[in-house]
Amino acid sequence: MNKTLIVKKLNQMESYLKDLKSLILSRDPEDVKKEPTLLHAAERLVQLLADTIIDINVHILISKDKSYDKTQSTFLLLADLGILSKEFAEKIAPVVGLRNILVHRYEDLDKELFVSNLFKNANDFKRYAVAICDFIKKEKP
Repeated sequence: MNKTLIVKKLNQMESYLKDLKSLILSRDPEDVKKEPTLLHAAERLVQLLADTIIDINVHILISKDKSYDKTQSTFLLLADLGILSKEFAEKIAPVVGLRNILVHRYEDLDKELFVSNLFKNANDFKRYAVAICDFIKKEKP
């Protein structure tokens, strides 16, 4: 496992989270829903965070010789490895579907739901990063 790569990805996440906090989460959710620039910034930051998380998950699983069928299942596989709790893995895994909606526009984004969930669950990104940090600290070089 390339710990340097994972740390680089975690640093990227930290930067995205800092931007999310200062640009979006510091505002009133109603303003984010009404202001297209803020909404688009929130969408992009969530996409970047999700992409980074998926990259980390896949890297860890490959290093453990674990195969996966869908990127959403990578969270449950990390739970099986004891890296994430099963409850948390199930909670955060749908970020993959949200990322796909944001990127591919399979369906219209429900702004109300997106902003509400973002403000309610933004700490999940930090919680994920902490779990990955704890994991790589325990892993042998």
